[in-house]
Amino acid sequence: MLYSVQYMRAIAALLVVIGHAAWKGEQYSYDPLFWFQIGGSGVDLFFIISGYIMCYTVDKKKINLFNFIKARIVRIMPLYWILTSLALIAFYCLLSG
Repeated sequence: MLYSVQYMRAIAALLVVIGHAAWKGEQYSYDPLFWFQIGGSGVDLFFIISGYIMCYTVDKKKINLFNFIKARIVRIMPLYWILTSLALIAFYCLLSG
């Protein structure tokens, strides 16, 4: 696996977290705009890395668009629906009592 790219991905995620934390705690920061821009840079870096990883994984395989989308849906949708259901249950429980 591409360990150096994974490290960059972790740094990008950390930059996003720092940007969100600075946004919430801007009264403690000297220049909140600077920290907000750091978070935006993390998002940009994360998208660039994600695009690179997608090209890297697809480059060696013979795959068409339909199979690629189908594989992504099969991989992402079950977890999406499980987490959405848990969030709705938690929301309902918190709302009712």
